[in-house]
Amino acid sequence: MRKVFYLASLLALVSCGHRTDRNRDRNGNEDLLVEEDTITIITLGADRDEHGCIGSAGYVWSQVRQDCIRPFETGVQLVSVTDSLSPQAGYIVFSEDSSMLELFLPGQDSTQVMNRRELPEGVSWRRVNDDRKNVRRVNGDWVVEQDGKILYAQRNTAIPATFTGTDGRTKRLYQVSVMFYPAEDRAVVKTDDGTYNLKQYVTGSGYGYRNGSVDLRGKGSEATLTLGDSLTLTLQEKK
Repeated sequence: MRKVFYLASLLALVSCGHRTDRNRDRNGNEDLLVEEDTITIITLGADRDEHGCIGSAGYVWSQVRQDCIRPFETGVQLVSVTDSLSPQAGYIVFSEDSSMLELFLPGQDSTQVMNRRELPEGVSWRRVNDDRKNVRRVNGDWVVEQDGKILYAQRNTAIPATFTGTDGRTKRLYQVSVMFYPAEDRAVVKTDDGTYNLKQYVTGSGYGYRNGSVDLRGKGSEATLTLGDSLTLTLQEKK
């Protein structure tokens, strides 16, 4: 049985207005001013879709649950890893037996259904005949990957990344490890010379993290790390 609160359709919004009419006699002369109060009734729940889900109450149809659900109540909340400034969340909704899951991702008109698969490297959920995108657990938290790159992660997940690069002056190859914490708006950067806790700040595009002397800015797989006034590294993320 669908878990839709049909009581919502019984509720109504009542708006009152004022209407003024002028009556005319048989000869067309105005002889009476009549004022009436008008009442407009707007029924809530009138926006049910073909499945009976009430969109105005946040309900959508879930293919894997075969029910009207609110993804933010039923699903695992995700944040974008590629766009740290995105205010929109995504959700993973599992079927009752976890044999399937459904992805509700922002900016997409339809959901994606994936099937559970047992692989040598572990359990993951993938679309039929499409191994490019998958959902799996990393360090106990859920992530959505495509072509091996994490696109979305569970809100509390720490996202690791490893970069290599040069300073543009010497032949030294630097390696930089970064742990991104989307829920905390911070990143921890580790180099051979030290570890730095950086706070996220708003950029025109991509992402940015800094403290008083260290600044990490990036977009896609490329980043720039500035360490004080003496060293700037041009970095490329390792796949």
